[in-house]
Amino acid sequence: MGRLIIMRGLTGAGKTTLIKVLWPDAVVCSADLYFERRQGAWDPHRLGEAHDECFNCFDRALENNAPLVVVDNTNIKREHFLDYAVEGLAAEYSVLFFHVMCDPKIAANRSKHRRFIIRNGLAHMYRQHELLIQSPNVPGAESIYLSPWSVRE
Repeated sequence: MGRLIIMRGLTGAGKTTLIKVLWPDAVVCSADLYFERRQGAWDPHRLGEAHDECFNCFDRALENNAPLVVVDNTNIKREHFLDYAVEGLAAEYSVLFFHVMCDPKIAANRSKHRRFIIRNGLAHMYRQHELLIQSPNVPGAESIYLSPWSVRE
């Protein structure tokens, strides 16, 4: 069947940029697209709606047998990515977790969600970074860790 790539990384780590370069023809499912389509500012109060729309995009892609599907969210915690991985495996997709590792200070400076970072503090970004280092531990899935960005940005 197809391939499912589940991106993992801090906001601002470069996940979306990598997708555009590496997989320009993929079906991309992203909570951020919810806000971009509505030409509105990112709103943490609407994240539930954004993630629902992202999962609906994912379901449609699997139903249509898309050859390459990429989930472009932070996917920091297990509960953020597990349903995607389980459904992908059930649909006989090969599942790859693509971990984009980035210094939290650099990611915070690049992020389009600066208000959220300022409100929650850089310490929050460091805690999330620690969670990313952990394996997703999903039987049948593979993982790649990538640190594509130099410190001199």
